[in-house]
Amino acid sequence: MSLRESKSMAWGAFLLVIILIIVAICTRVVSSIWEYSTIFLAFMAVFCHLAALLLAGMSKAAGKKLDMAALVFGVLAIIALIVVFILNFCEFY
Repeated sequence: MSLRESKSMAWGAFLLVIILIIVAICTRVVSSIWEYSTIFLAFMAVFCHLAALLLAGMSKAAGKKLDMAALVFGVLAIIALIVVFILNFCEFY
C-alpha cells in the first residue's frame, strides 16, 4: 500500500483541513469572504480523495473519478492561493 492509498493519512489530512478552517474563522486571519475559496477548494480536494479511498472497495470507477476531482480541486486550490497572495501583496502597496 502506497502513501497515496493510505486511509489513515487521508483522515489525518481531512482533520487538518477542518482544524485549519476552525482556526481561520476564530482568529479572523481571512480578511475577505472570497479568500475562503482557497480553504474551500483544499477541503474539497481532501474530501474527494477520502471519499475515493472509501469507495474504492465498492466501485473502482467511482474512486478514479473522485480522485480526478480531488486532483482538479487541489490544482485550483494552489492557483487560488497564488492569486490571493498576489492580490493581498498588491493591496499592501
